[in-house]
Amino acid sequence: MEGKFGSPELMLTHLKKYLSTFSENILLNPDEWSFLFAKASIPNSTFFEFMTTTFYRQKQNFQIGNRVGEINLDHALSFAAGVVETEADTVLGA
Repeated sequence: MEGKFGSPELMLTHLKKYLSTFSENILLNPDEWSFLFAKASIPNSTFFEFMTTTFYRQKQNFQIGNRVGEINLDHALSFAAGVVETEADTVLGA
């Protein structure tokens, strides 16, 4: 699944739409690490915690507000993305 997500909640909201089309594993491609790391560096962002937890736990349950509702994940999540060479030092320094 591809997309530029500003928060784990937006990523999960998008993921919920397509959850029934995935089998056991999901490869998330946020396209550019610098975008995701910039969002993850915002105070109180939960991106890093979300990525760590989803790496180690396959079964999870999330509640994303009343509009989106509950999301039950029983999938292994992996992340793949790239970094523009000129941005590598700023991303890794984030």
